[in-house]
Amino acid sequence: KVTNEVMGRIAQDYLKGLKIDPENTQWAVVRHQDKTHPHMHLVVNRVDLDGQTVSDQFIRSRSVDVCKRIEQDYGLIVADQVGRKQALEIGPTPAQAKATTAKEEQSAEWSRARQDIGRALGYTAGQARSFDELGGLLQARGIGLELTRRKDGSPAGVVFEQDGHRVKGSQVGREYSAGNLDKGFAQARELGHDPAQAWQQVGQDYALAKLAAEYAQAKERQGQQQRGKQQSRGFEMGD
Repeated sequence: KVTNEVMGRIAQDYLKGLKIDPENTQWAVVRHQDKTHPHMHLVVNRVDLDGQTVSDQFIRSRSVDVCKRIEQDYGLIVADQVGRKQALEIGPTPAQAKATTAKEEQSAEWSRARQDIGRALGYTAGQARSFDELGGLLQARGIGLELTRRKDGSPAGVVFEQDGHRVKGSQVGREYSAGNLDKGFAQARELGHDPAQAWQQVGQDYALAKLAAEYAQAKERQGQQQRGKQQSRGFEMGD
């Protein structure tokens, strides 16, 4: 039986797994008993007591990795296996239920495959240090991995396949594109002991690059607006 005390320990282990200090961050956990299985909801302040922002980059992948370790440590039921079973028992998704043509049915089935692949990658990507390792972990879940490379050997694209449905890595999530996966593997190999930390760094690098691009675009728009105003004033003076 999972007591309140055990749930409290699980919550703290979860926070520590995400590199959040439970002693230096405001958080609250609430146990719910409105379903047949005991579960809890965790609310965490993203700013710790030192005023530092807690990173949420690649939070999904890191969270899944931490949850899997907790499931093993506490002897809990593996949520991923339960989720797949429940999805099959529940039946068609809303998109599948609404489908009236063969093309719509195929699209809906592809969407479900993409969701299943994303769920599997959430569990496996943080444990791998190469495409070969990731492929092996996914194969055990019935998912194939196809990698294409450029002439220089660098990864050009990655495609995942489940039940005949092919999904590009970038269609699952930006973090699962061939380039971002390769960066994560490289950093995981460099760190050696903590692949999840590598994915966090990749997410931070991507966020910084995105901010830099957005800043450059904003400066360009501002420059265009100023040039437009100067041209307008020039026409007025000419008149």
